[in-house]
Amino acid sequence: MHSALDLLLLLKLLLAIGSLVFLTVFGARYGRLTGVLLTFPILDGLALLSSPDPMRVAGTVYQLVLLNSSLFWLAITFARWPPALLPSAVVFALRLVIWTSAWVILAYLLTIFYDRTSTAMLFVLYAAFASGATLYTWQNREGKELRSVTVHRWSTWTARIVLFTMVFFCIAYVIQTAADQKWAGMASALPLPGLFALAALSVQRKEQMLAIRDTVLLGPVLVVPFNWLFGLLATCLPSGASGQILGAFALIVAWSVAFVGVLYVLPLFEQYLDGRGPFESQAK
Repeated sequence: MHSALDLLLLLKLLLAIGSLVFLTVFGARYGRLTGVLLTFPILDGLALLSSPDPMRVAGTVYQLVLLNSSLFWLAITFARWPPALLPSAVVFALRLVIWTSAWVILAYLLTIFYDRTSTAMLFVLYAAFASGATLYTWQNREGKELRSVTVHRWSTWTARIVLFTMVFFCIAYVIQTAADQKWAGMASALPLPGLFALAALSVQRKEQMLAIRDTVLLGPVLVVPFNWLFGLLATCLPSGASGQILGAFALIVAWSVAFVGVLYVLPLFEQYLDGRGPFESQAK
């Protein structure tokens, strides 16, 4: 049993590190796509698969993903401190600490009051905020050239991944020892790859950050249905090794469908707002 848990934890870590690298590198080229993917349900899906009460975890994540996207939007909009005059490594670390601390405080409060909070009301309030903020700050990027992106040395990446791994294992400990699965849901909802990637991108080019802001509030449109549907599926899986194998296969299929769906729907949304195909124009 312990070996299976160790393998699952290792798989989570490898997927999380892969997500961090993907979001950082890909986000420097295709900001609007990355904006949606910052909250892609990588760790959410694994938490649902391994939890004894998947719907309890999913219910917590419903509310927290609204917080995740809102925090990302605010971080990009008001990323003025610490000033860029400081060394980039210091700016990266300070922004990561500030944004993560803000998330922990707000997520803790949301989780405490989870059973007394109307999820439907939160959705309505978030939808109003997301619609207004997205339309107000949306920038037509047609014809804008994408500048070259700073390529960091291997030592920088090593430091980031080591720090990321330390934080990851702290979260894994909380998930495994939580008495109530809503706390496991809170821990799994921490957008760790997104926070690291956003902090890294914030010390590079402002243009990429603004492109990410255009779509970052759309994340819950993907995550909430994904967690609800996969949570229902996880409750129907048989126990034992066969259930874990089926669940892993189903999760891979669900991730693939979600990613392809983003690739198909996002260009239509972007085309509606600024009248162009997004990824081709940014790649030119």
